[in-house]
Amino acid sequence: DIRLAAVAQSGLRITGFVDALSSLIQNADVGVSSNLQFSHNAETLDALSILWSDTAVEDKHAEQRVHDTLNALRFRTTESGRISVTAAQELVPMDDCTSIDQFNAYVGENGNLYAAIQGTFYDYDPKHMKTETVDYGDGTIGTVSVAGEKTSIYTAGGAYTDTLRVDSVLPDYANIHKGAILPPSR
Repeated sequence: DIRLAAVAQSGLRITGFVDALSSLIQNADVGVSSNLQFSHNAETLDALSILWSDTAVEDKHAEQRVHDTLNALRFRTTESGRISVTAAQELVPMDDCTSIDQFNAYVGENGNLYAAIQGTFYDYDPKHMKTETVDYGDGTIGTVSVAGEKTSIYTAGGAYTDTLRVDSVLPDYANIHKGAILPPSR
């Protein structure tokens, strides 16, 4: 887990701010890894983002597909000065069999977030696999198949969107009474 703390100009820790990244993403469909960084060129706290890469596993057509994703959340300040964050969002899903080796992100003059990503595609097609001889050090020699690989630079850019997701609605059964007047639906 990644520990977080907000510190005031006086140097004192601000109470009420979350203390770990995992608590910020507990309701999001993203994981967190230690491969994280802050966005560059953010001139205000409202423009600052935390970005991290994570591995996604999807079941497609009875086979598992693995790829990395670049995820982020952005800090927000309220009118009263309280610090909060947006929901964690998947910013860049990489293609199948593609991992994120390195990434860097910055905030543009227009407030959008831009990223440069070095990713490696691992090709498991038998035509592109390599066979390597391995000496295990105990007199045993074997062969290992190694996936073909291609490293590329990817770029992405965009703005955060304000969305709301309601997973479920739970009625307050203790306060529901027969014949109660409900507000009109919109």
